[in-house]
Amino acid sequence: MWRAALLLALLAFISFTQPSNAQKRFDLVVDIVQFKADSGKIRWEFHYSFPDTSLTYVAHGSTYVGEARFRRQLAPVVGDTIVDEWTASAASSELKPSHKTFLTGFRTVYIEPAQYSVSVHVHDLNDTVTRRTDQFVSQVAPIPQAPALSSILFVEPPAVPVASLPLQFIRNTVDAIPDPRRECIGEDASLNTYLEIYNIKSAGMDSFALQFEVLDAVKRSVFTQEKTMLATADALVDRSTFAVDVLPTGVYNLVVRLLHPEKRSILRERLERFYILNPAIPPEKEEFLSDEERFSRSEFSTLQGQRLDEWLEQSDILAVPQEMAIRKELTTEKAKQRYLYSFWKRRDPDTTTAVNERLVEFHADLKKAELLFLGATMVKPWKTDRGRVLLTYGWPTELNTSVQSVNEKPWEDWFYAGVQGGVHFYFVDRWENNTHTLVHTTIIGGPKEPNWYKRWVLKGSHDVNANRQNQDLFRR
Repeated sequence: MWRAALLLALLAFISFTQPSNAQKRFDLVVDIVQFKADSGKIRWEFHYSFPDTSLTYVAHGSTYVGEARFRRQLAPVVGDTIVDEWTASAASSELKPSHKTFLTGFRTVYIEPAQYSVSVHVHDLNDTVTRRTDQFVSQVAPIPQAPALSSILFVEPPAVPVASLPLQFIRNTVDAIPDPRRECIGEDASLNTYLEIYNIKSAGMDSFALQFEVLDAVKRSVFTQEKTMLATADALVDRSTFAVDVLPTGVYNLVVRLLHPEKRSILRERLERFYILNPAIPPEKEEFLSDEERFSRSEFSTLQGQRLDEWLEQSDILAVPQEMAIRKELTTEKAKQRYLYSFWKRRDPDTTTAVNERLVEFHADLKKAELLFLGATMVKPWKTDRGRVLLTYGWPTELNTSVQSVNEKPWEDWFYAGVQGGVHFYFVDRWENNTHTLVHTTIIGGPKEPNWYKRWVLKGSHDVNANRQNQDLFRR
């Protein structure tokens, strides 16, 4: 059996529910990948992987066999539930084998874009107490007519020629053995990816560029590579391999950007997490300090004057009402510094490390806002609608842009797969000076105008808010 993989696209890794004490937890990894299909449908792939030691083996002739029974339900908000059942099995020469491999497989269904509730149940056919039931939401977004990217599929380095692989591990004539754990293992580890690119030729482009950037756990750039490809069709494939043997053991992020070859603008972007396990380069050790020592060594203790006030303003974008109430009572410089230190410490996803990953991410988004959202007004880019959404939710899972035309004003659609089950933010450059304002969003509590395209994008339409300040998504 091939070592397996399930790759996480549009979503983060699924947190599975814990079984009761009477049950034995079935060790399972599940994820979803999505590709374009015909007639506007999406090829939705359910990938699953589990270690060979998850199964209970029983004698079967001269060998031992273990079997797991799967049942998967895919339920749209409106419409019929799709049910799929199958059995996965493995053979062993031992009754209780030691771990040798991961067992993998995937099931495919062609579905309409929508939000789906997914239920997965698996149980060991030879052990009634070994089972697992999980539920999660899968946001299936349509592929736009503009240039687009599929999910990133992390794959294993080929151990044999493509011609020798089973057909299920060959996609568009290239090898694509899924790697569910996204692990690059060994002193000569490599990162391998497969993805599909859509609608380049129909967009009138002769070529395009793919940019691959690897970021460490705190989103600092490690290396960047780029390749230019010809737009020979509207459905293209990229299979890439990158050496990562010089990187220490740890968590990393891969960013894939689809770039316009001349304008160098980002047409689409995908970000996924992966892992490096290099026995020759262990992870960095952390220094243990008291809280007061950490504050005194932090950048917050050096903030003064206008720079301190700007940091406070920027923190207001993320602050909850209780924090805002405390912030308004601050009078001394020391109190403001300590407030910022505590503010960002609460948002640190891993306090055992010396670096606050969320703060590093926030600073990176500030730089993006400065570069991308500098408009004709005197408003600082991070204070604009796009800037505040970027700083609150990070870079979108999908970004669909439309430039100025004879009939349309420039507009952008930002989609976040991991926020409230999938939300959109729609921005329109109503004054055509690169000062896009938020006109509609599907997020709870945000400004609503379902007729936003006809009201604000089409030229000559009546802009009822032309003389009014746009609604404040972050109003408290």
